[in-house]
Amino acid sequence: MTEEDWTRWAGTVAARLWRKSHRTDQGCIVWDGAKTKARSNATPYGYLRLKVPGGGERKTMRVHVLAYLVESICVRELLLAQDRDFDISHRCHNSLCINFSHLSAEERYVNNSRKTCHNSGQCQGHQAYADCIFV
Repeated sequence: MTEEDWTRWAGTVAARLWRKSHRTDQGCIVWDGAKTKARSNATPYGYLRLKVPGGGERKTMRVHVLAYLVESICVRELLLAQDRDFDISHRCHNSLCINFSHLSAEERYVNNSRKTCHNSGQCQGHQAYADCIFV
């Protein structure tokens, strides 16, 4: 897989993401496409089913992970790994937001700690990671 192939793939995916999204006054870019079914107290996430370069079969991926991937190709191997040990967090606490500046690649415990911030309405701080965004 060449860099040119990845760049072309990222451009195609980005176009699909932006076509099915809208920008809010608060700066979120909200996914309007397919979403996971909302169960009691479960947060819905947007998803796309697509072929990933280097893999033969179609894969279902969360759109915020794809948004991070197309903006930050340098982390592609990490994001596409089956056993990755980090998450892409929504700093704005909107699970349907795909605005790259509202997303953060961070360890899972940091992602989970953002729930405390969301519940309290105030960022509690996240060490070396970016603070929450309250919009």
